[in-house]
Amino acid sequence: MKKVLCWLMVLMLVFTPVLVNAAKDEEKKDPIKIHIFYKTTCPFCQKLHAYLDELEDDKKINYMFEVVDYEVSSNEDNYKLMGLVGEYFNHNVTGVPFYVIGEKYFTGFSDEDSPAQIEEAIKTAYNNEDYIDVVQPIVETGEVTSHASTTESADTSEGKQNDVTNYIILGITAIVVIAIIFARSNNTYYDDAIEESEDDKPKVESKEKASTASEEKTTAKKMTTSTTAKTKKAPKKTTKQKKK
Repeated sequence: MKKVLCWLMVLMLVFTPVLVNAAKDEEKKDPIKIHIFYKTTCPFCQKLHAYLDELEDDKKINYMFEVVDYEVSSNEDNYKLMGLVGEYFNHNVTGVPFYVIGEKYFTGFSDEDSPAQIEEAIKTAYNNEDYIDVVQPIVETGEVTSHASTTESADTSEGKQNDVTNYIILGITAIVVIAIIFARSNNTYYDDAIEESEDDKPKVESKEKASTASEEKTTAKKMTTSTTAKTKKAPKKTTKQKKK
């Protein structure tokens, strides 16, 4: 039983990290896009880009997003695109930075509030199975064909966590089943070994009896031979008669 428990622990230690990593890999998908409309001379735009540069070095979140820049002060097409994206959100864009993450738009940058808002928007958009890049269709067509919904898509991060949990439970169940099968096969082997050992006992006993009987016969023969020899060697007694 101790051996079975040891094997079970080894299997869990080996396969659990593999299952967790597989579940994490299953979660990963294409990064969402952060569309940024900015001016090179804008100090708030520079702060926004500096913060995003920091996020790109953070392995916990950098795989979730990529940045797409549109400089609007020297590019008329980008300036018009910014107006169309604002129209999509029913928002009149009057300044930069103006940026879109998922189905949310942001204006300006605050050192106190913006970082937390941006991270939350990135994670929400990335974990949303119904994520749509609302800017890309406008870039491709040059027009607004629809407008933003007033209701946000539900966050499906809970569903993703459930998927990870299901992977782990399935893996542990498989390990337990393998351990039970292994334990049963060992028990069967030991039972067979015990039966074979019991079958061999009568044979061993009969051999021991035969050996003992043979030794007794040999001993008896030796004793008989010894007695006979003594009888033959015993001298004959003669009686001398005295002459009167």
